[in-house]
Amino acid sequence: MILLKVVRAYRGKKVYMLLDNVKFHHAKRLQPILKRFEHRIELLFLPPYPPDLNPIERVWWLMRKQITHNR
Repeated sequence: MILLKVVRAYRGKKVYMLLDNVKFHHAKRLQPILKRFEHRIELLFLPPYPPDLNPIERVWWLMRKQITHNR
């Protein structure tokens, strides 16, 4: 499991992981690991749909601006 590999790789350090809201990131089987390492792991979840954090949204905005500006 990747979470255990990360904890081992960063021994003695606090680990912050930024995750999307995929269902398996909230799985029950993760709970024992998170409980065991709660002092070393902090999971941070993105909002359900963060368009401002998605680079392609900026591209679509610029394209739409260029296309509609030329009308």
